Amino acid sequence: MHKNNIDTLRDEAKRQLRLLKDLLQKANNKGLVEAPAVGGKNRATFDSESLPKALEVLDGESYKLDHLDMVLAVVGTMKAGKSTSINAIVGAEVLPNRNRPMTALPTLIRHTPGILTPRLVFEKIKPLNDLLNILHSAIKKINPEILKELRNDPDMDQLLEKISHKKNFVSRYDGEEGIFNFLKGLNDLVRLCFATEINFPFAEYSTVDAMPVIEVEFTHLKDTPATQGRLTLLDTPGPNEAGQQHLRHMLKDQLKKASAVLAVLDYTQLKSDADAQVRENLLEISETAKDRMYALVNKFDQKDRNSDDAAAVKKYVSQTLMKGVIAQDGVFPVSANQGYLASRALNEIHRNGQLNTADSWVKDFAEEAFGKRWAKFIENPEEVKEGADHIWAESGFAEPLLKVIFEAHQNAALEALRSAASKLEKISRDAGDFFKANVGSLKKSTTELQRNIHNLQQDIESISRIEKETEAALQKALHNMQSDVKESAYEIERDIKKTLEDYLKKGKEIEKNIIAKKKGKENLRQDENSPLYLFGMVTKALVGGQKSKENKSFNQNETIANAKNGIVVFDEKMEANNFRGDIEKSILVVMEKAEKSFQKSIEYGVINFAKELDRQRLDSLDKIQKSAQKNIDGFDIEIRLPDAKSISLDTSVSGILNNAVEEKTKTVTRRRRKSGAWGTVCRWFGTDDWGWESYSDTEDYYEVNLVKINASCQASVQNLFKAAHSALDEVIYPQLHQGVEEFFRAFRGKIEHIRGDLMSGLQKHSLDQEKKASFLEESTKMAREASGLEKDCAALNQSTETLRRSEGVSVARGEVLA
Repeated sequence: MHKNNIDTLRDEAKRQLRLLKDLLQKANNKGLVEAPAVGGKNRATFDSESLPKALEVLDGESYKLDHLDMVLAVVGTMKAGKSTSINAIVGAEVLPNRNRPMTALPTLIRHTPGILTPRLVFEKIKPLNDLLNILHSAIKKINPEILKELRNDPDMDQLLEKISHKKNFVSRYDGEEGIFNFLKGLNDLVRLCFATEINFPFAEYSTVDAMPVIEVEFTHLKDTPATQGRLTLLDTPGPNEAGQQHLRHMLKDQLKKASAVLAVLDYTQLKSDADAQVRENLLEISETAKDRMYALVNKFDQKDRNSDDAAAVKKYVSQTLMKGVIAQDGVFPVSANQGYLASRALNEIHRNGQLNTADSWVKDFAEEAFGKRWAKFIENPEEVKEGADHIWAESGFAEPLLKVIFEAHQNAALEALRSAASKLEKISRDAGDFFKANVGSLKKSTTELQRNIHNLQQDIESISRIEKETEAALQKALHNMQSDVKESAYEIERDIKKTLEDYLKKGKEIEKNIIAKKKGKENLRQDENSPLYLFGMVTKALVGGQKSKENKSFNQNETIANAKNGIVVFDEKMEANNFRGDIEKSILVVMEKAEKSFQKSIEYGVINFAKELDRQRLDSLDKIQKSAQKNIDGFDIEIRLPDAKSISLDTSVSGILNNAVEEKTKTVTRRRRKSGAWGTVCRWFGTDDWGWESYSDTEDYYEVNLVKINASCQASVQNLFKAAHSALDEVIYPQLHQGVEEFFRAFRGKIEHIRGDLMSGLQKHSLDQEKKASFLEESTKMAREASGLEKDCAALNQSTETLRRSEGVSVARGEVLA
């Protein structure tokens, strides 16, 4: 990656950030930003609550650009294994595992080469110490019963003692124990604030530069080359941490500010609602996060033989749970505990040559690696390394480490730029809409404005009606796709029957020729060199020989499904296998045709639905859009349609024709010349009936049962049919439905914001003419500035994406070591 390109784009992004931030602050200072609408509906694009959050996002991106920080937010519910996953990535226990919530504040974990002992740096410590002083006074007035209950918790009692003795927090903690005690105390401090109804200063720590930072060298990155940017993990609070509802809002805000997101899902809870809030938050940020979203499916080591395999889990999480916003190759089934134990063991062996059995984690590792007899092996470094390597391989962590962590580290500078550019484009677009709406509302009369506000409310109600119609159209499209797939299945079944009937006819001809050939050999067994052979042939012609029986062949009017004699018999196994191979090739052609036919049905269904949605836009939504555009220019939201060509169906033929050739043995009656003078005389004369005797013998033969093959093929077509239906129900429909929901949510939200902007403008009509004229003048200037910024931000975002495509992925492809 060229450093000059990064530096040039960073300078431009910093310039745009500064201008956009100044513009929004100016709007606030000039009085253009009002308080939020009562009830939360019809809120303006920016109000006194949402504007500070937008400014926080811009501040965070500015800080990350200064250091080219790629911030990877790690999110998960309590007990999903978020802390253990971070420890596995780092290769050390930098975050404590505890059966209660531990992420009171978002915490950064930064890869810092050369720092082997982790240290926590918290420069903005003053608000916490001020809080301790407030609590010191408050505790004296607390209800004794409540205080007694709090002191029953040893950790809380320890914190209360700290407060009573006025022991402040410090700005740095070294080592795992020091970090653990600080984070534990911080979480208990939040709990105490809730118990005493004293506000915790969360707002002081809403930006990246104000958060506590753990600096440590990530074991897995120690041998990678230095990069222009730096990688930082962001430990976010889980939304389900008991009694702490504020964490839901904090999680949502932090995800919006991150460069990329790594979700930790619990494999044992995948089909429950445990991760629902996390998934909802991820779907909300999918537009700006783009392709920078990944998922670890933790506790995959707890699966049993009846559980879904890794491929099925990847597909389920990507397509069903995450509605396609996380790609299948961005989902990684893992065991975070195995990954952490293996990483830490190998790290200790590398640094110290052996493990310290006094450390509590060592027993966990030893039991995982060696079982109950672990004491026999734990003192041997070679055994420990071999055991750790085995656990690491089983953990599944090597793949996400390479594809997420290594790539994030190597491409940190570019990803920091992409994150800033995507957020700049969105906020600048919102700013442009906000100022245009302000200008439009101030130019209109009160009556016109009230009429427009009323019309926009009707537009919002119309959107709900159109959404229902579109959902009905989607259901109809799904039904049509199912019908087309069903018709394709019938056609494929007919093709397979016809193919097998042709092969049965061909096989019976081959079988007939084999029998005739055998019969000819039987008749030539007499001695052709006998001097009386010609005389025997003449005699045979005069007397008449024995007639051979005709082979019962395949009835030309029978179908393969009801054929009474659908078995073709071969003497040689090679001949039977060759015949089977020819059938397999022909069936494969038919099955591949089936897959293409099914996919075409699905693809056409998606295209037809897209056309229907476009028709809805042209017929109905455009009217709403034009109504809105009387007050604001540029209003275009696109639905994301799934790629039907990505659907994969199983058309394997080898399984269908398994055991199609059966080897059998039968007892046959053969004829031979009698011994003695009579047999010799008869052989001279070449008789067919005189001088012969019968005897029993065994003979191997090989059957190809086309009736069974047909039944197996038809069953496979039905499986293919079910797979296509499953793809429609579990993949295509959820993605289309999600696309429709996103489309109408965004459409409705935009109209509501416009209505909110106009309602805010209506309030300004109560001002005197001079004040109104001043607002109009300022809004017009800002709208002009916002328009230029919007174009520049869009160009920057396009440039970063172009740079990414041109530079490619620069990942160190060395061996992934724990």
